[in-house]
Amino acid sequence: MDNLFKIKDVSDKYDITARTLRYYEDMGLITSVRNDDYSYRLYDESAIKRIKQIIILRKLNISVKDIQHVFSTPGSEA
Repeated sequence: MDNLFKIKDVSDKYDITARTLRYYEDMGLITSVRNDDYSYRLYDESAIKRIKQIIILRKLNISVKDIQHVFSTPGSEA
């Protein structure tokens, strides 16, 4: 479980609520890693990069729906 970050750690580091992170995951903007032995949501480097992108776009007042559209465009992989 190297380079995996708990939801609380990500929440604290990027000043974003855990609820918001779960919402982004529900909307398909990010994905978490889970295994049978560890039920916490864990985020890898790719998810962290995507979270940073989302934070910037949200600060620019871009809607979640528009962010979904941007991320679903070919060539926008994290």
